Amino acid sequence: MKALNLGLAFSLELALLVAIAYWGFQLDGTTSVRWLATIGAPTVLALAWGQVAAPHAKRRLPRLRRFAFKILVFACGAALLYSAGEHGLAIAFGTLVSVNLGLAVAWNQA
Repeated sequence: MKALNLGLAFSLELALLVAIAYWGFQLDGTTSVRWLATIGAPTVLALAWGQVAAPHAKRRLPRLRRFAFKILVFACGAALLYSAGEHGLAIAFGTLVSVNLGLAVAWNQA
């Protein structure tokens, strides 16, 4: 079960990047702005995640701060999906993230 939760965590991290890219593509703006947001926003998030939340990050946040970072980032991802008009998907994503993070805390995986 614990390995499945770790696999779900990784899948949700990838889904977060896709959600942010989708939001960028759905923006109401010029084509260049939309493409910049579609590529730039997930890239910035991936770089930030790699610096502070990845398992082998050199500047990995302490456990409580890393957990707060994850909550903030995943909540933003769900909110961006919701604002892009994907209400059901945003709710499902938020629910899966909540279950995953709850189990991660219970099983000392966070």
